[in-house]
Amino acid sequence: MPSPAPAPPCAALARASAAWLYAGYAWLATAAIGGTAWLLVATLPGLRVHWATTRAAGGLLRRVLGIPLHVTGQFPGGAPFVIVANHASFIDGLVLLLALPGPVRFAAAQRFARQRLAGPFLRRIGCEFVQPGGPDA
Repeated sequence: MPSPAPAPPCAALARASAAWLYAGYAWLATAAIGGTAWLLVATLPGLRVHWATTRAAGGLLRRVLGIPLHVTGQFPGGAPFVIVANHASFIDGLVLLLALPGPVRFAAAQRFARQRLAGPFLRRIGCEFVQPGGPDA
């Protein structure tokens, strides 16, 4: 079977332009929604309010960006449970935040506690900071 003909330069340019435009849109939406959520979490009192604000912002961002999320299975009702995610990005935390009944406790590397934006936000949503490879990890 012969290989498909290469796309005309105009089509390739259009695809690349669309990808760059969507990336810019995604960054702007993330900054606007995330910045608003950060300010609300920083100023409003109470862990439940922080959790609800963060979940609402995450859900809005997911819908605005057109990202589907399908959760299957059930979480233990009323019993304590632990979920461990071996992840390489912050997206996993957002997905867990949207999927889990909250509020729950997240663990994050101690280095995030010292970051100017992430540290205060993570503390306000009840994050526990641990030293990777240490006794509390």
